[in-house]
Amino acid sequence: MSPLDVIVLVYASLFLALVFTLCGGFHLKAGLIINWRGLWVGFHYSSFNKRLCMNLIPCVTIWVCGKGGNVPQKEYR
Repeated sequence: MSPLDVIVLVYASLFLALVFTLCGGFHLKAGLIINWRGLWVGFHYSSFNKRLCMNLIPCVTIWVCGKGGNVPQKEYR
């Protein structure tokens, strides 16, 4: 297993743990955004939108909304 595989598995595990903790379990909506303005790497949670976003690669965002959460605006999906 390469170091990159280990990093991806760690990020994926942390992401899933955060999703279930912050977004309320199995009432989830998720998606992928390719956004040229998203030049960051990391996680952020919006308590207003009840949405967790993860960028492992700049400009590529994986988002997950909990129960009652707001999906990203259509121009970003």
